[in-house]
Amino acid sequence: MGANVYLESVASYGTIGTATSTTALTVEIPGRSGKRIAIRAFGFMAGGTCEAVQFMQSLGKTTLLAVVASGGSTLSLSGEPGPSGNSLATSDYIAVIQDDGSYHYSVVGAVTGLSGIVLCTVVTDSIAIGQTVYDLGAKGDTGHINWAPTTVSVLNKESIDGGIFYGTEKGSPMLFSGDSAATGLEEICYITVDYINK
Repeated sequence: MGANVYLESVASYGTIGTATSTTALTVEIPGRSGKRIAIRAFGFMAGGTCEAVQFMQSLGKTTLLAVVASGGSTLSLSGEPGPSGNSLATSDYIAVIQDDGSYHYSVVGAVTGLSGIVLCTVVTDSIAIGQTVYDLGAKGDTGHINWAPTTVSVLNKESIDGGIFYGTEKGSPMLFSGDSAATGLEEICYITVDYINK
C-alpha cells in the first residue's frame, strides 16, 4: 500500500517570532474528529544554540462537567485528565473542544480542585457539558516528542511521506513548543500535517 492510503486531509501551520528562556514559541496543531495527526514535515531556524524543541502530545483527557460561556475562563472537569503521578497543574497547557468544533488552547493559571481550573486565555465560544478537555502537560513531561536541531542559523528540517511521528489517538491535538536559554529560537517556518484515518 502507498504512503497516502490513510490520508484524509493536509494542513500547514506556522509562525514567526523569537523565543526566550521564559517565553516559549508555540504553534497550535488542532486535532480533527475521527482523524489522527501525522507530522509530515517541519522546518525551523535555531538561534545561538541547538536546543531541543518538543511536539507536545495529549497526556490524558477528560470531559467538561459544567457549561462554559464564551469569554469564560474557569472549567469544571469530570475527572483528572493527567496520567498517574502527573496531575493537571498550574502552567500546564490544555486544549478543549469548543461548541463550534475549534480547539481552544490555554496555559492553566490556577488549579483549585477539578471544579476550579482557571485558564490564562478565555474561551472564544461556548462549551457544552461533555466536551473533551485534553491535558498537554508541560514541556519536558514524559510522553512528548523531542527533536534536536543540528545547526544554528540555518533552516533545520525533516520530511517523511506518511509521517515522521503521530498523535496519540484520533482527535487528539498537539502543540509545538520551543524556547532557548541563549539567543533564541529565531523562527518556526512551517509544520505540515497529514490527518489520517488510522
